Amino acid sequence: MRRIISLVIIVLLCASAVGCAAFSEPAGIETSASPTVSFSAPDPTPTPSPSPSPTPDDGRTTIAPGFYFKPLDDEIKARITGLSYPEDAQDNITYDDLNVVNILHYNFEGEICFGELIVAADLAPEVTEIFYQLYLAEYPLTSVILIDEFGGSEGDRASMTANNTSAFNYRLVAGTDKLSNHALGRAIDINPMMNPYVKGSHVSPKNGEPYADRSVIQPGMIDKNDLCYQLFTEHGWTWGGDWKSMKDYQHFEKE
Repeated sequence: MRRIISLVIIVLLCASAVGCAAFSEPAGIETSASPTVSFSAPDPTPTPSPSPSPTPDDGRTTIAPGFYFKPLDDEIKARITGLSYPEDAQDNITYDDLNVVNILHYNFEGEICFGELIVAADLAPEVTEIFYQLYLAEYPLTSVILIDEFGGSEGDRASMTANNTSAFNYRLVAGTDKLSNHALGRAIDINPMMNPYVKGSHVSPKNGEPYADRSVIQPGMIDKNDLCYQLFTEHGWTWGGDWKSMKDYQHFEKE
């Protein structure tokens, strides 16, 4: 009965704004208050993956209450154009190549929050499924907010500093003239402050320096025993923590 009530509440609230309340964060993050969504946790017992069911009114495909993906509508296009997506249309990645994924997730205080990501359309079903499994396991994510809320391409560092999980962002690989897989919706950064980019003595974001030492793993930090690592790699994604010349512990990508 508790699970049924929880799911009913989720259905009723899914149209609300993305976000969650102030919460107990890992050291290093500055937070601001946002609307609270609190209700009963789901039964933590693993359940089989639900079968996707299309909803014809807006093109969404729902895999569970609160978890769906759909093509970009005019509202989403307006939010991202000039920020994470360039003002001018791009031949290598069009609006039609992308889907928005809506999810629920737990924060570090155990509250249930709304989130959304934009990813390549062909990856949207498995990304939705991965975040659904993370939700069932109550895996903590500080926030899952579009990079546009931080200023789009120019706000990438701010998003990482805030430990925000994000995906699509039309930008180059830092220090190169090569497009990042984020620009194609084929990369996701998870809890990036707690899972920083490390090359020699350089750590990004700066407030992620305490987490460059991976000898002690806390909840939300990714290693090969972590559920996040297991789910993404089972779906054929590559983890930046496996790279040799540098480590990008936050980063998963799929060609």
